Parts: sequence; C-alpha cells; structure tokens
Amino acid sequence: MSKVNVKEYHEIPLTFDPMFKALLTAKESREYLATLIYYIVGIPKELVMKKAKIISGELYKEHHDEKGKETDLLIVVDNDIINIEMNTSKYYKEKNYAYMYKLSYGQYHESEDYKNSKRIIQINFDTEKTYDERTLIKFQMADIEKGIIDNENFIKYHINLDNVRIKYYNGSKQLSNLEKLLTILVINDKESLEKLKGKGEM
Repeated sequence: MSKVNVKEYHEIPLTFDPMFKALLTAKESREYLATLIYYIVGIPKELVMKKAKIISGELYKEHHDEKGKETDLLIVVDNDIINIEMNTSKYYKEKNYAYMYKLSYGQYHESEDYKNSKRIIQINFDTEKTYDERTLIKFQMADIEKGIIDNENFIKYHINLDNVRIKYYNGSKQLSNLEKLLTILVINDKESLEKLKGKGEM
C-alpha cells in the first residue's frame, strides 16, 4: 500500500482545490499519486513514477478574448493526458466536459496529425453522490444497444468520495485498496487520522 505524508490534523479539507492540488503535486506524494492512477486507470505504477510529467493546467484558447480555463491537475504519461479534477459544485459536469473537449481540440490544433493523438483521460473526484453506490465508474462513448466503444481515446472516470466517507465512518471492513487510499481525502478529524496511521494505511 502506498504511503503519503499528511499533517497530523488538517483543518482545511483536502477536497478544497488548493489543498487537493498541493497534496497530489508534492514530491513526497508522488508514489501516492502513481498508486491512485494505477488503481483507477490501470497504468502501471512504475511507469507513472518514472515518466509522469505535471504540466500547466491552462487550456488552449481559440480566441484571444476567450475566458481562460485551468484544470486542477494535468499530467502526461507517455501517450496519455490525464486531467484530474476535484468536484464540489453541482455544475461540474458541464465544466468537465468543456475541459475534455478543450484538451482534445488543443492537441489537434498543435499538430494536425490525428493518427498520433493522445488518449484523453478525465478523473473526477466527486464530493457528493453522483450516480449510484459505486465508488468508481468508467464512462466512454458507446452505442446504447451493443456497447460498442466509439472512441478509445476519450475516457472519463468518476470517483464517489461520499461513498468512501460513508463506508469508512460506518466501520466497513470491505474497503478496497483504492478506497483505503481515498480515505485521507474525506476525513479530517484527528482520531480517525491516528487510526489510519496505526494501521499503516497512511
């Protein structure tokens, strides 16, 4: 299990955008980030540790007067562009789709070679229940009747943090490896953090 150093007690929740970004970009948290990406996307942890590059989250502008858009965290690993977002607003869906399309359009604008396009992966950490009781849901464009995938290079994941919080505080012993990693994002009381430290899960 990946370890991550967090303060003994954090009064500001790690779901707060600046705190979330600070945690995932800290040098000490690189293994934590790599393990999260492995459990969510399936990219080998060692590859992320070795090749992942955190780049500017400012997205391409079509017009000079267009309002700027900036993602929470943008990572490139070989042929994958991974956009990580913390969602605390009910308007996140529209924003996240806009970010994905901007990322896709931006790479085509820079190089009109569609054959070498990168895979766009959006990972959404949702603080409120989004669809159902599942902690991890994967979305791709597919036909409704037979589920044929239309585009392998356009993938969106939703992480239900509220589900993790409920399972943890209900004393669930069925937490998956991913859910154990996510607990530090949803708890901020000292007693619970000390329990996690004692179990070696932080």
